[in-house]
Amino acid sequence: MGFSSYSQQAFSLLVLFITSVKGIDATNRVFNVKDFGAAADGIKDDSKAFGTAWREACNWDGIESTVLSIRFNFLNDSTITGIKSVDSKYFHINILGCYNLKINDLKITAHADSPNTDGIHIGRSNGIEISHSVIATGDDCVSLGQGSKNILVSDVFCGPGHGISVGSLGKDTKDEEVVGLTVPSQVKISNVRFNNIRGTSATKVAVSLVCSQKIPCQNIEIGNINLVYNGVNFKVEGPETTSLCSNVKPTLFGKQIPATCV
Repeated sequence: MGFSSYSQQAFSLLVLFITSVKGIDATNRVFNVKDFGAAADGIKDDSKAFGTAWREACNWDGIESTVLSIRFNFLNDSTITGIKSVDSKYFHINILGCYNLKINDLKITAHADSPNTDGIHIGRSNGIEISHSVIATGDDCVSLGQGSKNILVSDVFCGPGHGISVGSLGKDTKDEEVVGLTVPSQVKISNVRFNNIRGTSATKVAVSLVCSQKIPCQNIEIGNINLVYNGVNFKVEGPETTSLCSNVKPTLFGKQIPATCV
């Protein structure tokens, strides 16, 4: 295990769901970061407490050691680097309410058949960069929940899980939109399925699939899409939407509104 973090400003970690655990068998020990000085108040720099807890857990000579559940919430202008996470029970890393956060040099692993072991889950965050990492889990490599904006994923090895996923969205009308997911063009995009998507679009171009000329998208399926225009010029331009496609020949099935890549 390893943990290191750097910040342009005071670096604080908000840790949720941390409880003291006592009376555990001598062969199994839980290392609570609060016991090592973490305040979890959003103000104090808790990085030393995290590092100490990690070192103590790794150096413990019992059968099993556990560092209690860690979330990176409400961080601004920060960098998370050098973390190794193995066989997390649920999401390995959960990012919430962060702005301008860089994440790199991670190694995340879980069994190929393990459910709900997303590598990195992001929600209500803006300006997140994930790079130079290996994320090999049984579920999503990177998953984007509501309110995820301007997300960049580059030089990340994903597999054997589900790759980069967006959703689930739309079950609640108050769900915030996901905007600005970027995966650099030198990354090969394949085996992607868009299915059962309905709602409205703020722009006339409701479906945009723009792939690299050098490495075109492959094995893309699109089916049962129903997106109508509801932008500022709706009364003048009408409800019809259009699509924009380049370097991709998707397999189409079901309803297509708008007509896609034809």
